[in-house]
Amino acid sequence: MKIDASLCTVFLFVVTDLFISNALFDEKVEKSAEESGKSLEKETEPEDNEEDVKPPPIIPRKVIFADPDYASVRLSPDGKWLAWVAPYDNVPNIWGKDLPDGEPRTLTKERGRGITSFSWTYRNQTIMYAQLYSQDKDGDENWRLSILDTSTMKTRFLTETFGVKAILLDSSQKQPDKVVIGINNRDPRFYDAYLIDLETGNETLIFQNSGFKSYQFDQDLNIRLLCNETEDAGESFYKYINSTHVEHFKTVSFEDSDVTGPIYFHENGEILYWMESPTPETHGLYEVNLTSNDMTLIYESKQQIATVIGNPVVSLMENYLKPIRIFINGTDSTKNQSDFDSVASLSHDLAQIRKNMPDQSEPLIVSHSSDFSIWLIVPIIDKTPPSYYYFDRKDPNRRVKFLFNYRQTLKSYSLVPMHPVEITSRDGLNLVSYLTLPLESDPKFTSRPSKPVPTILLVHGGPWQRDKWTFDEEILCNKPGPGPGARLGKNGEILSPVDRCLVTFTPISVQYYANRGYAVLQCNFRGSSGFGKKFLNAGNGQWGDRMQNDLTDAVLWAISNNISQPDKIAIVGRSYGGFAVLAGLAFTPDLYACGVDVVGPSNLITMLKSFPPYWKPVYRMMKKRLGGDPYTPDGQKFFRSISPFFHAHKIKRPLLIAQGANDPKVRKFESDQIVDALRNQSVPVTYLVFPNEGHHFVRSENRLAFYAINEKFLADCLGGRSEPMHNDIAQSSVQIT
Repeated sequence: MKIDASLCTVFLFVVTDLFISNALFDEKVEKSAEESGKSLEKETEPEDNEEDVKPPPIIPRKVIFADPDYASVRLSPDGKWLAWVAPYDNVPNIWGKDLPDGEPRTLTKERGRGITSFSWTYRNQTIMYAQLYSQDKDGDENWRLSILDTSTMKTRFLTETFGVKAILLDSSQKQPDKVVIGINNRDPRFYDAYLIDLETGNETLIFQNSGFKSYQFDQDLNIRLLCNETEDAGESFYKYINSTHVEHFKTVSFEDSDVTGPIYFHENGEILYWMESPTPETHGLYEVNLTSNDMTLIYESKQQIATVIGNPVVSLMENYLKPIRIFINGTDSTKNQSDFDSVASLSHDLAQIRKNMPDQSEPLIVSHSSDFSIWLIVPIIDKTPPSYYYFDRKDPNRRVKFLFNYRQTLKSYSLVPMHPVEITSRDGLNLVSYLTLPLESDPKFTSRPSKPVPTILLVHGGPWQRDKWTFDEEILCNKPGPGPGARLGKNGEILSPVDRCLVTFTPISVQYYANRGYAVLQCNFRGSSGFGKKFLNAGNGQWGDRMQNDLTDAVLWAISNNISQPDKIAIVGRSYGGFAVLAGLAFTPDLYACGVDVVGPSNLITMLKSFPPYWKPVYRMMKKRLGGDPYTPDGQKFFRSISPFFHAHKIKRPLLIAQGANDPKVRKFESDQIVDALRNQSVPVTYLVFPNEGHHFVRSENRLAFYAINEKFLADCLGGRSEPMHNDIAQSSVQIT
């Protein structure tokens, strides 16, 4: 597990989703179309769809955006308990039940923003969870950690200092009564590591951090590796010897840093599983002997490895257009005959489960017992809400038991598939993209509408994330990294350091927009993760330039192929996607009819200067990815050339801008300044501020208010369908100007 303590939080929904794009977008739309080459060629027309098909019933916003019925579902380590997050008095709380047939009961009764993530510890009755130390700081991402003993129903705080960020660093079934947490109370830039005794609550400082950005622990919870940023924005890994001595292990270049890193230690403590990219087009899984530093290749992929299973590794998953599972019978030196037998057993069990999945989709192990005998399964599928299944590998009948749906009420509505498409950029890059069409425009699911339709270009955040083929935004995997949002099991399906999450954060919005009558196009522009280091690094210094060109080329492809109505295209995005919205409206002012920017930065100079202190350990990397230094004249000149704030006079289309007042990543000032600039030139802009939110809109009443206003805005601009607002706005905290 590559634990980047400086970036990750214990908040389930927060995955680095915050950066933006770079360089002036000076090509005309006409020139873009001409240069896009293959991406704009007409494709063979599919069989005609039926015309005049009635649209499906409107899916109420409350069905889509209210808190789900079952989220963050987890098995206890002994496999006897199931716990999840669901509303209690309209606030997210932890629920639980005995398996197999116990009655659900509430385990916590928090108020305010509630609980959004938790993790079982290996002390079976104990749950660790995170909540915001709110008072009047809703959304500032300073978290406190609490533990709940399910046998006594008693809760106590592990950390409760105001204004301090606490994260879970690691846990281990070999040390079930202990966890390691990181706290930045001494120096807000760095996380000191503390060993916590769950029985007594005693804490022991095990490392005072003076500059390292991440830790790697073995299964005895000993620090084994430390990582810091090099002068040229790469990474150096060090073997931890003691509190005063480290030994250099490996230096990783800046270009390789985002696709390279440790996953976890073998139980013997000497073998480390490691990923890196030996060539620009491949990605490899290795075992490393930390005594000799010898590296042995386990598997090399022409895609990018997304997840791994086993200790030793017995399976992994690749993810390009769609997830594909691979079974490993390779040369892992730690394997014995029982391990090779486990590969066959795993393959057999997953094949059995696949037969019981909707459309025989690929099963994802989202949680498991410590001995790996009991699994919690979710099918990876695009047009069906996630459903959870229970599988006991010791059951001689190999039954796959359905448990429940993530959003039960959504099952009764008509949903549509995501179609993977590959679009060629004007300079020859392959852009993996996804097209989702309204049911009435493509009732046969041909991937082409009967006639051009209003379209939303939905831009993912990060930008070092990616859009993926799947349904929901919140399927929980064994994500490596700090925080109760990550189950740190060592023998389950664990996400690789470079993939970070097998699912994306937007498809539930995709179904919502398609239901309202819009085609939805998602484009993985250069700089997106998941497609190898060459594609990722193609975005360096290209924010607002070639990254934005890729988005333009995707839109022009959709127009050229009679998918999109040219005068009815909106650009929508949050965080980096919000920046792309502003850049699209400023640098291609005639391409879009309107835009929706959610927590998007408008000025790269002020954004870079206002990052929280715990991002200091990765500041060189961020400057290099963005392409300049905001404290130098050259850097300021460059950022002025690409920041939408300095080009606000070019924007002429209507805008909806939404901002959390307490956002620590993209400060409220980023939205304030662009709104003021637009209003000074009489551009129509609606500005929403949520005083009790941060970078994410966590409270369901605020999400419902945002989407009610967003829906009306897009209907006025593009002509899609809309549900009445009801009292959604009155029940929220939104301030509209």
